[in-house]
Amino acid sequence: MKKLFCSVGLALMTAGAQAQAPAVLIEACNSIADADKRLECLKAAMNVGGASATAQPLSAVTRAFVGMEASLNAGISYNNYQLAVLDLAKAVAAFKQDSGEAGAASAPLFESAVEAYSDAGVLWERSISFYARRGNDIAYAGGLPVSMNGLDWLVTKYSLATGKSDIWGLERGLPVQPARTEIWRFAKEKAEAGAKAYGAKPGAPAKPEPAKDANIVAVEDAARQANCSNDPAASQTGVIGPSRLFSVYCSNRQTMSFECVDGSCKRLN
Repeated sequence: MKKLFCSVGLALMTAGAQAQAPAVLIEACNSIADADKRLECLKAAMNVGGASATAQPLSAVTRAFVGMEASLNAGISYNNYQLAVLDLAKAVAAFKQDSGEAGAASAPLFESAVEAYSDAGVLWERSISFYARRGNDIAYAGGLPVSMNGLDWLVTKYSLATGKSDIWGLERGLPVQPARTEIWRFAKEKAEAGAKAYGAKPGAPAKPEPAKDANIVAVEDAARQANCSNDPAASQTGVIGPSRLFSVYCSNRQTMSFECVDGSCKRLN
C-alpha cells in the first residue's frame, strides 16, 4: 500500500509543471479503498491538470454564469437566488486564484457581473419587504418607491427608467421586474465580456466586437430616433415567415415592437 502511494507520488512530482492535478481530486482519489481503482483515479487526475489546465478556470466560471442564466430563465425563487449569487461569487473567487495572469483582464469583469446580480437581489428583497405591508400594493402600484426604499443609487448606477409610483406622482417608482431584468442583462454582458477577455494581457487593445445583426441595428436606430431610450437594446421575440419580430423596452416603461426583413424594419405599435 505504501509502495503504491510512493510510486503515485513520484509520478505526480515528475509530471510537475506539465500536469498539476487539482488538490480536491487527489483528496477524492485517496479516499478510494480499492488500490487499483485509486491508482486509475490518480492517473486521471494528472491528466485533468495537463495540456488543458489553462482553459479549466475559464470553463468553470463560465459554467457558473451559464447556470445562473438558466436558473433565471426557469423562474428561480428569491431564496434560491441568494444562494446562486453566493455560489457565483465563490466561482469567481476560485477563478481569480486559479487563472493567474491569464485571467487578469477577465476577473474585474466577472466581479462586476457578480456585483450586478447582487444588486438585483437587493432590489428584489426590498420589493418583497415593501409590498408585504398592507395597502402598499395599491397605494404604490406604479412601481417600487425609489427614495422610500433607499434605491436612488441603483437607479443612477444602472440608468433605470422610473415613473409615477403613487397616483399623486409624489414618489418616483421603479417597475421591479423590468428593472431587475435590465440589471441581469448588464450582468450577463459583463460575464460574456469577461470570457472574451480571457488570456488578454493587461492594457492590450480589446478584440473588436462582432458586427451586429442588420435587423437589430435598424430596430435600435428606429427606437433611438423615436426617443424610446438613449441606449436601446433590441431582442428578437419571434419569426413569421421571412419576417423577424423584435421588441425594445423604453425608458417610459413602454415597449416598442418591430417587424424586420433583411434589415428593413417597420414599427408595429
